[in-house]
Amino acid sequence: MFKVIEITISRKEKQFDKEIFKLVRRDTYHYSRFSSNSASFIINLIIPSANKFIKKMKYTALPELNKFSLHCFPPRNKTTDSFISNCFPRSVKCMVAEQEFILKPIRGYFTELIRVAPKVQQEVSFRYFTINDREFKRIISAVRHVRKVFFAWCEISVTKVPDFSFTLDKTRLEELSMQNCSYGHNSNLKQNSKEFKNLIQGLGTSQDLKQSLKLMNIKSQMLEIGDIRNTLNENGLEGVRLSL
Repeated sequence: MFKVIEITISRKEKQFDKEIFKLVRRDTYHYSRFSSNSASFIINLIIPSANKFIKKMKYTALPELNKFSLHCFPPRNKTTDSFISNCFPRSVKCMVAEQEFILKPIRGYFTELIRVAPKVQQEVSFRYFTINDREFKRIISAVRHVRKVFFAWCEISVTKVPDFSFTLDKTRLEELSMQNCSYGHNSNLKQNSKEFKNLIQGLGTSQDLKQSLKLMNIKSQMLEIGDIRNTLNENGLEGVRLSL
């Protein structure tokens, strides 16, 4: 199974990072030294060796990174909770949270991911999660400071129009991507269309988002291109470029 941890060493934090490296067993993980522009940390959370590493990390926060990727979330447990809450990088440009090709509820680690969201500077990506109304609203609100938000192969339930009129104040979100996502039940065409419209109508309640959002990348077999464009136009998002 693919198992990688990659961490940079900067001069300023060289000693600090060396302490982290001492926790990484060569027969369990591979790590490399990169320039600060390519520093990344990738961990598969379900493998036993990762669990051992997490326990050794205790409350040690990772250094600043370019990318922080969490793969294959296990059933909720205190060890993984603590790792996300206490060992998350002090600052990171891009965060990826994903399951392994099987949809699973995001709620197991939702609170922890929302708590660390302010530390992400530029991009956030969620893959293979089921996300309900309340969770979608809180995710978008929590990451309103980043420039790009990606959802891929997610099932997003938006049974009612979310109100973003106050929660997206001063947002800097420029790109919102929804690749191969479904809205409501995956196979119900009518429900997909209705809940997608609820989602867009909700985004349209934010005046600041109307000013900041430049691009929506939407790919869905359940939605017609013309309907997507019309829905955006009807909700004050006619200036948003559509990429399919």
